[in-house]
Amino acid sequence: MDKKLKSLIVLLAFMMAIGVLAGCTQTNVTETDRQEVDASNEEVKQILTLGAQNDLKSGSEGSSLVFDFMTVFEEDMDTAPGLVASWEIKNDGQTYILKLQEGVKFHNGKDFTAEVAKFSIEYWGPYANANYPKYLKGINVLDDTTLEINFEKTFTPFLMELAGIRGTLQDTVDDKGNIIDWYGTGPFVLKDYSKDQKAVLEVNADYWNKEKIPSLQELVWQTIPNENARVMALKSGQVDAIGVTEHHISMPYTVVNELENTPGIKILKPSEKSLNTTETYVFNYKKGPLTDLNLRKAIVHAIDRETLTAKLLHNIPTPTGHFVLPEYIDGPKNVEEYSYNPQLAKEALEAAGYKTINANGIAEKDGKPLQITLLARNDQMARDVAVFMQSNLKEVGIDLVIDSIDKNIFDEKAEKGDFDIAYTHAWTVPPARYMQWRGLSDGYDVHGTGFKVDSKIETLVETVLTTTDKQAYDKAWEEIWKLQYSFYPGTSLFVRARVFAFKENVSGLYFHPRVSTIDLSGVTIK
Repeated sequence: MDKKLKSLIVLLAFMMAIGVLAGCTQTNVTETDRQEVDASNEEVKQILTLGAQNDLKSGSEGSSLVFDFMTVFEEDMDTAPGLVASWEIKNDGQTYILKLQEGVKFHNGKDFTAEVAKFSIEYWGPYANANYPKYLKGINVLDDTTLEINFEKTFTPFLMELAGIRGTLQDTVDDKGNIIDWYGTGPFVLKDYSKDQKAVLEVNADYWNKEKIPSLQELVWQTIPNENARVMALKSGQVDAIGVTEHHISMPYTVVNELENTPGIKILKPSEKSLNTTETYVFNYKKGPLTDLNLRKAIVHAIDRETLTAKLLHNIPTPTGHFVLPEYIDGPKNVEEYSYNPQLAKEALEAAGYKTINANGIAEKDGKPLQITLLARNDQMARDVAVFMQSNLKEVGIDLVIDSIDKNIFDEKAEKGDFDIAYTHAWTVPPARYMQWRGLSDGYDVHGTGFKVDSKIETLVETVLTTTDKQAYDKAWEEIWKLQYSFYPGTSLFVRARVFAFKENVSGLYFHPRVSTIDLSGVTIK
């Protein structure tokens, strides 16, 4: 063979081999790239798992995912349409014409009608701490989507109170305010439920409120009672978020900064507008040593709220001596906030007859040391706060004994009045609802003593609920707050800042104006 021809053949063979290798290599790269592209384009499953302190069915938070309310609160606490689409107020606030949303169906396929709305308003009023049942004259069904509500006299907060009334079918509730069958009209449908363990909810694809249909496909409510176990569940990836399912902070303040600095986890803290409940303690002013106003006054002024929140709670909550922040609707704008003043506390103790201090630093009266008992919740934050209060009171001569117990025993002791100071349910906003619930009684319940500190309270609340005179309305609230604060029925320590902790791939969480409502309509998982 010619030497040149042979060289050419060898060169061609070599080039063909290179081409084959190049082709093989190119094919492998293309397949790998295609797999990566496919993976990046694959939709992330929209399944959100929430770590919850309590069972889904144990509180308002869980039911807000399945049921809708007649009206809703906007961020400024104004009333906006819910299942009630619009309204007309007649006869100086004695008559309300309610137009209902059309085309609303329950999860079992039944229609939400005016008859259903009538039943819901009549049924839920007594269980929602509402005032309107006391004044209700009657409800007339005008047509399938229209109700006429008549009151015995002017009743101004009706639309606000409807924000606590769920739309429910008559055959899905019992005669004690309990939901038996969870068929609501809300954004999620309850599909699987194991008491005190887990609940699985699916998105309601036919939800009537199209703007609020969640992007989530499924929601898992994982019950984890222990606060530290919930934190570990978030860190380990067992759950996607914690703190969302409670209307109060449900994790130790000590771990918030730690979580904020944990890779892969984000923290959401509320704005000032979202800070609407306070850590509150009530005094047993019905019996025992705290029947003495001066002793109650001494305790209030002996507590250093600023140091408490700074050193113990890492500056996350805001210190306050107010039961309700003055910025809110009908808040205490005309009274002085309870404040730390140890000198004033000591003077109040002396006025109460405690004029000597024993070797232990405790004040005495008639040879008897001043000792009072605090009924506290049995969680880490509550215990820490109790110990701080104990130290503050010791500085002015008061021996505080801490009784930190589980809820069932707490409730029993509170109902019997077996305490001097007790952790109590925070004042809610708007405060008219709280006055109906706990402000018209001075008896005991699972939250301690009620806040009916004066017989005038009933008349003043009546004015708040029925007057159309703005000046009379404001004056009534002014007098209510003066009576409360001058009586020293208890004290607040700080505004309870709710905190959400969640994986960094979760977005769209926010604090609903109604603290016991969970709105996941804007949540997505990336």
